[in-house]
Amino acid sequence: MRDYYDNRWSGHRIGPTDRVAVPTAFACFGHHFVPEGEPPREWLERLYDVRRYTPMPRGGHFGPAEEPRLLAADLQAFFGNL
Repeated sequence: MRDYYDNRWSGHRIGPTDRVAVPTAFACFGHHFVPEGEPPREWLERLYDVRRYTPMPRGGHFGPAEEPRLLAADLQAFFGNL
């Protein structure tokens, strides 16, 4: 969600040499019929301090709306470990 907000309002997009130091969780709802599959964790770690990476068993492009309980449990686990 950070990218949506920052790209619209901050005037500064994240570039290839930037690094976001804030602890980050990524819930991958990769089941939306894309042949490429899930993005590798390594791609995310180039820009973010990834503390939690969760490939979700269900959900697609609108994963949080499709599987809110899965996302809520993942958020609780992420913040519970900080």
